[in-house]
Amino acid sequence: MVVIAAWADGPITSKDNIKGCAKLARKACEDANISLQDIGIVIFSGVYRPNFRSEPSCASHIQSKLDIRCHDLDLSSKHCFSFDIIDGSRGPHRAIQTAGNFIQQSDAKYVLVVCADVKPSKKCEWPYQNHALAMILSGNGEGIRYLSGEYSGGKLMAHSKSSFDPKKKVPIIKYFGDPNCSLEVNSETEFISNSSILGSVQMRDFLLWSNNKKGELKHTIVDRSGSMSMAHWRA
Repeated sequence: MVVIAAWADGPITSKDNIKGCAKLARKACEDANISLQDIGIVIFSGVYRPNFRSEPSCASHIQSKLDIRCHDLDLSSKHCFSFDIIDGSRGPHRAIQTAGNFIQQSDAKYVLVVCADVKPSKKCEWPYQNHALAMILSGNGEGIRYLSGEYSGGKLMAHSKSSFDPKKKVPIIKYFGDPNCSLEVNSETEFISNSSILGSVQMRDFLLWSNNKKGELKHTIVDRSGSMSMAHWRA
């Protein structure tokens, strides 16, 4: 099991996306009185990033911006491992599950998970608002607990096409059709997010919904392609 000890979210800009993510991570740590140097792993989850850059990882840039254990390594030093996970809107669940596995199998006290998406370029179509969510995860303590996860491909449907404009030197995204599943359903114990919004917003909305609830809860994230992830929690 893994606990979300603290979280913070807000808008960020494409130009300063790393700075914005780091600011939210720092706020989450301050709210929970957690030292940044106690973070042993940084995981970034997001699909849309400036010019669709994949390397170096966004997680390593966030680690550097926060100066988390950025020093020369030796056999006795405590280091921080950072990497990205990309799985569409299901990324937050994948990152949380991965964080839980690392906490169980390593000496990491806390894991920082950042989910963020920004407009890739000024020229591309972008139906969303830039957004980021930073979560501090721990193996114990107070907070909502992640128990297990399930993943389903569903009835996959293409809804966008990406290309590169060699003249303008920018990525181009074209959207077509409707999301495969856009139904949002809320009950006392289950929250199904609207697939027309970003994964970080879907995760944020669940955290807000789960506030003051007790018992076992279920959160379903729906990707625009029709793939889904179901996370089981205990509040």
